[in-house]
Amino acid sequence: ALHQTFKEHTAAVKALAWCPWQPSLLATGGGTADRKIHFWNVASGAKLNTIDTKSQVSALQWNK
Repeated sequence: ALHQTFKEHTAAVKALAWCPWQPSLLATGGGTADRKIHFWNVASGAKLNTIDTKSQVSALQWNK
């Protein structure tokens, strides 16, 4: 079983979205005190990118 712990958010994670065309890519969105979207390669555990949204992230949806 695969188990990864991601500790980059500084507030509750309010949103998760798996990439539909890249199964190892996960986006996570942080709450009011965090305001960031992090992109993760869950196969390696590596954080790929971060976007500061300047507001709480309450939902995520992938779009090609």
